[in-house]
Amino acid sequence: MKWSLVELKKQSDEPLQVDEMLNLSEGLMLRNKTITAVSEVHVTGILSADHQDVIGHFNVSLTVEMPSTRSLKSVDVPLNFSVDEFYVGYRDKALERFDKNDVVIILEEDMLNLNSVIEDNVLLQIPMQILTDDERKAEDLPTGDDWEVLTEDKLVQVRKEKVDPRFASLQNFFDNDGSEEE
Repeated sequence: MKWSLVELKKQSDEPLQVDEMLNLSEGLMLRNKTITAVSEVHVTGILSADHQDVIGHFNVSLTVEMPSTRSLKSVDVPLNFSVDEFYVGYRDKALERFDKNDVVIILEEDMLNLNSVIEDNVLLQIPMQILTDDERKAEDLPTGDDWEVLTEDKLVQVRKEKVDPRFASLQNFFDNDGSEEE
């Protein structure tokens, strides 16, 4: 779905309502090679224009299928998020009117492509760590020959237990109560 900024600004009396099911699987899988499947993307929201910019507020929901970051087993990752962005023309140079926390997108050729907007935001929402239900619940982390995955707590414990033999005599250095004189 595409609109020109001129077309959107002509409708400035009333916001443009969006309620669409988009098939973005091809584009998303091209841009992120770890995605193996994508459900249809449900987008609802509005595009509201004033004399200078277009404001978009969308709610997006979909499911992406990706490999677990631990075992590479397939995992369905549900995504449900909102998008709030300002869209301005590429000739617009007065961007200081926006707050530093506003997301401002400069549109090439003054065309707003909803598919691209949603694709970009879906890719930003994919979590860094993806685990199966069993991996989330598991107490035991993967191990192999001469290696194992440790939690941070377990790492601290292992570091305390393994003392370099050259420093073994210093292991209890701070344990005395200060009452002994040297």
